[in-house]
Amino acid sequence: MKLIRLTPDSPELATLNRINEEAFPINERLNLLDVIKHESLIDRRFLGIIDDEGKMCGFFMIILTDDCGYGAYFAIEASIRGHGIGTKALKLLIEYCGKRQLIIDFEALDENAPNNDQRKRRRNLYLRNGFFPTGYFRYYMDCEFEIFSSWKNYNQEAFMRLIDSTRCEVTDAEFLAPPYRKS
Repeated sequence: MKLIRLTPDSPELATLNRINEEAFPINERLNLLDVIKHESLIDRRFLGIIDDEGKMCGFFMIILTDDCGYGAYFAIEASIRGHGIGTKALKLLIEYCGKRQLIIDFEALDENAPNNDQRKRRRNLYLRNGFFPTGYFRYYMDCEFEIFSSWKNYNQEAFMRLIDSTRCEVTDAEFLAPPYRKS
């Protein structure tokens, strides 16, 4: 398995758009071509996940600063979820980030959400793969997201610097939502 950096002319875009549509509700779905085109404005990279047979099976969007990586958009093709692909992909992403703290956010548990079982499975995936709950949440795209870190000692200041680095991006206005703790 490997990660590849995608470009606007990558032949895998049709496959990625299909995965995007099946993985994210409309209010959380980004236009992947726009994401890839705007990479150059900040250190944002769109990475495809290639399985052991050489097939595109998922993607990550990651934003990098010197001391932090933010995995903002992660999806695996629905037909192969639950077969260890997500685990392998997360390990590759942690390696890709090097010495940086990797921060992931995902839909927070919500007993009233129609996809709460999926949210539980996603949360458990991160827990099984060495991520730690930070106690912080963010609200954007009409949804509450829980923040996990690859480091036990979560560095909130590093994450805030990363969020601030996206202020130059019109398309990232939603991602400027500050983290908060629940009382």
